[in-house]
Amino acid sequence: MSKIQIETTIDTDSFVLGAANLQLSELEKLVRELDAVIVRKKSLAKDLKERELIRLINQTVLDADQRSRYLVLVDKLENSSISSEEHLEFLSLTEKDEKLRNERLSYLIELAQLNNLSLLELMERMGLIQD
Repeated sequence: MSKIQIETTIDTDSFVLGAANLQLSELEKLVRELDAVIVRKKSLAKDLKERELIRLINQTVLDADQRSRYLVLVDKLENSSISSEEHLEFLSLTEKDEKLRNERLSYLIELAQLNNLSLLELMERMGLIQD
């Protein structure tokens, strides 16, 4: 039997009514194929969400210049050689770093839940902590 491809649009109710007229074996085949479509779409959606979360996790850190300056200010603070202005800058960078860490933790928790892992398991798999 030759086959041709026809593209058409039908509403869900019409689709279900048409499927109800199929023989049981054909209906079971249709359901298996639809299940496969659902699995592929869920997998794609999960992959996209996972990539977006990893991108966000990687962005929630102080940039290199801020991190370098923060470390200089920590050293000055430990040596009691920090000026008032530097101390205010240190507090500002500390606040920014804490905010970014909280955001990163939120993204890590969401990623762990997406993968049905505990936060610690996820962090170990990502190499963020050693077991």
